[in-house]
Amino acid sequence: MQPFVESDSTLDEVLTEEERLSYKLYVAQLEDYIRYTKWHKGFLCCINRMEGPQTDLPLYAGCLFTKSRSDREFYRDFLKGVPLQIEQVVELLRLGLKEGWTPPKVSL
Repeated sequence: MQPFVESDSTLDEVLTEEERLSYKLYVAQLEDYIRYTKWHKGFLCCINRMEGPQTDLPLYAGCLFTKSRSDREFYRDFLKGVPLQIEQVVELLRLGLKEGWTPPKVSL
């Protein structure tokens, strides 16, 4: 399998030891996710009571700054992307339904 991220020696110069460890763990997590996704289709159950666009999007929006013009433009662009994200979640749920991977009713 090709590495998710090519090695970048400049990271060693700008990151602390703790940040490098965090970065390496994050990359390993992404590589595992990519490697095992073909067998584990949990990504098709992309919504429940505690996760999904109904909780994630307001959480993210609450963390965005709106003080400067560029902040507000970024916030506007974020909001413009909401319909696409919801559409993608619906597509994943439909695919999951087709493949027999659906969230448990109790979790919704």
